[in-house]
Amino acid sequence: MSAAKKIKLDVEQEKMPMELADSCETSSSPIFQKEIQCMLHGFGDVAEPLEETAVMVHKIVHAKMCDIIMMVSATAQKRGSKSIGIEDVIYLLTPDKSKLNRYLNHLKFKDMKGKFTDEPGNEDLVLNDIQETFDKSYKRIRICRKFLQCIKPKANLNEMFNSGANDPVRLKRLARAEFQTRDMNTNEYLLFSECRSVTFAKKPMKFYNWFEEVLLQVEVQPSHFGWESLEFLAHDLVAEIVDAALLVKNDQERNCKPYEPDITLLQTATHGMPKKQKTSLTCSHIREAFRRLNYFRPITF
Repeated sequence: MSAAKKIKLDVEQEKMPMELADSCETSSSPIFQKEIQCMLHGFGDVAEPLEETAVMVHKIVHAKMCDIIMMVSATAQKRGSKSIGIEDVIYLLTPDKSKLNRYLNHLKFKDMKGKFTDEPGNEDLVLNDIQETFDKSYKRIRICRKFLQCIKPKANLNEMFNSGANDPVRLKRLARAEFQTRDMNTNEYLLFSECRSVTFAKKPMKFYNWFEEVLLQVEVQPSHFGWESLEFLAHDLVAEIVDAALLVKNDQERNCKPYEPDITLLQTATHGMPKKQKTSLTCSHIREAFRRLNYFRPITF
């Protein structure tokens, strides 16, 4: 293997944002640039995010996901598994309760979606008896419960699986999205809705090819559920970067401008700006956002 490839895959927690971006340069163009531009808008950026911003987010996500793949592969190997599964991702996210709750909520949704698809005539049964059927037919949730009972025997599993609706990070994102759509016309709202629905899961082979090189470096490969989990982590990582970048942008604008008493509490809480003043996230916002995230949450970010 060439030295350049080794540098690219050597993602260390102490790296500064610019060093991390440089370490994950690839010979090909960013394959998910358009998707990430859509995600940036869906999570709070302007309708036409800057190309250079999307490229930087693309590089950061790729580098951090390479790091995550190595960690979950090592975890799977230690527990004697032949593939990376849900258990390894849960172990990774254990220190981050909020992200773990979002992950469990995501798995619950995937199981429910599969149940509706497999049994289209049993919608009422699923809705009425969903708690009773978790352990019987919901594969992802069954794996989660079994593993969580091993590593957290005293935890309230029902509370963990039902806390997604009250997750503060999720609620802030929903509040920001609601505020963002207030002044949109029909076409703008349709574009925003389409961007909100963009995920990495819609192009699984493309997502696999994105990490083909790092997969050659690990002994344990992801299972089907493992790939689903990695797609979720990558998508949530983009959301985390945008959350932090909007905070950085808001902080910079407040420091550069005199105090304006007419700005509402909702705008401050959702990190939004009046429509006429809204500008794109820049690379400097992303760089500072990554620095803050990497400092305060080095384990799961």
